[in-house]
Amino acid sequence: MSVKFFTDNPKALLKKFDDHIKQEEAKDGIKTWAKDANGQYSHTGGQWPKDAYFLASTDDGLTFKFFFRKKPADTKRQRVIYGYYHGHLIQVFLQHFLESFDKAEALYKTSKAAAPAKPAPSKSAPSPKSAPVKKLKTFQEFIRKP
Repeated sequence: MSVKFFTDNPKALLKKFDDHIKQEEAKDGIKTWAKDANGQYSHTGGQWPKDAYFLASTDDGLTFKFFFRKKPADTKRQRVIYGYYHGHLIQVFLQHFLESFDKAEALYKTSKAAAPAKPAPSKSAPSPKSAPVKKLKTFQEFIRKP
């Protein structure tokens, strides 16, 4: 379970986040996230400030891996906390650092079941003709242009 921001400079983006967390000014500061001495990022507002945290890595983009401090037994509660943390992290990056990344994604992986294997193509069915590939807009282009 993680949130990934696709950027050419993940270390600089993480530094911006850290700087905004430390900032005392309400104008640009981020007051709803905290980083502890172990590098754990926790959401400080709402109902679950002590239930979960993220650890950041800058190996391949900026990735925040999600962890429960103590995993709730109730699956519904797990999903609520997971959604709350992931949604709020993406929200703060969209509000403060939109110019610093091209794409964001939230990933949910479970070890209970692997993805089903794709069936082999039927030899009797004709293969469809390939359609021309349309270049997609980047997220920034998408939100700026109608």
